[in-house]
Amino acid sequence: IPPQLRPLRPFMTFPVFPFSLSFSLSSVFSAIRSVFSTRILHSFLLLLSVSAIQISASSTPADSYIFTSRMALMDNSAGSISRRAQELLDTESLIVDINNPTQAAEFFEGAGVCIFPDVFSTALMDLCSAWLVQPFEELDSKLALRGIDLQEPFRFNEVCRRRFGRYDTRGVGIDGPHFKDDVLGEENPLLPFVRAVLGDDAVELWRGVVDNREGSSDQKWHRDGGHIFGHTHLPAHCLVLFIPLVDITLPCGPTQFYPGSHASWRWSQYDDVNVEGKCHVPFCTPLCTRGSAIAFDFRTVHRGTANTGGANRPIFYIVFARPWFKDANNFPTDNPLCASVSPSSAETQTSVPW
Repeated sequence: IPPQLRPLRPFMTFPVFPFSLSFSLSSVFSAIRSVFSTRILHSFLLLLSVSAIQISASSTPADSYIFTSRMALMDNSAGSISRRAQELLDTESLIVDINNPTQAAEFFEGAGVCIFPDVFSTALMDLCSAWLVQPFEELDSKLALRGIDLQEPFRFNEVCRRRFGRYDTRGVGIDGPHFKDDVLGEENPLLPFVRAVLGDDAVELWRGVVDNREGSSDQKWHRDGGHIFGHTHLPAHCLVLFIPLVDITLPCGPTQFYPGSHASWRWSQYDDVNVEGKCHVPFCTPLCTRGSAIAFDFRTVHRGTANTGGANRPIFYIVFARPWFKDANNFPTDNPLCASVSPSSAETQTSVPW
């Protein structure tokens, strides 16, 4: 693993009241910097900014969580991790070793995205892809029966439109026998990596399929979720495993990522990411074969691109998180597609911006 992508090591460890230390230290340093501006103080703060304080805190009496706060107190304190992460612009630079989950997790902490090539058999992926044909035809029929305008945003418990021609589904079709294969469940070879990132008590939140239809449009750049506490950078609390069921090529509409964009100290660099000509940070467009896996932090900026390849591009995905985290943003829970309500109820649903 490149040394510049290894996470910074803590120089002290001690328990405190949850999160109070990171906030109080930031306040103290901010006050000091507002009064003094000497070269010595600047050097001292820079030294601290490239270190980490490991804080042990309990979210519940039964659960504990080690928070690592990156003390990026100055504009130039992003450090080598985030700077090098921006240079990971080709598929090869994002590849990690599935047999070394610890190193893969360290790389992931710095980059916010990584690739595991050829994890699952192509035969299984082909079976999964073929199985989805009928469930998605039935999904289209249900949307038609509800009178849904496919040009407009819609959000149901089972499916959400992520821009035109891109359907994010939860539970649709994945009850088939091929999706119940142990290699996609309890014997998933990526579980050691997931636990190295999120802890041994990591849980699966949900699984689904993103079906990028032929003729779809580009998504807006977005994050699937934000930081737990504003701009305080903590270790990953949620990650997504993309498992393509077809080969990912440029025409079929691959997902693009901004490596390093999950870091709190770089958050503002992506404020205008959807304004043409405003964001000058480079992004990557990883391509891979079916059965590979792309892991990304919930906070990493990404988007799906238009599918011009002549066939649909289904990606099976699994969302993992720390046991205390619940996502309340990406799917509604009170609007089932098959509910006997008027069609207008779906059309007026508030849509997430991507």
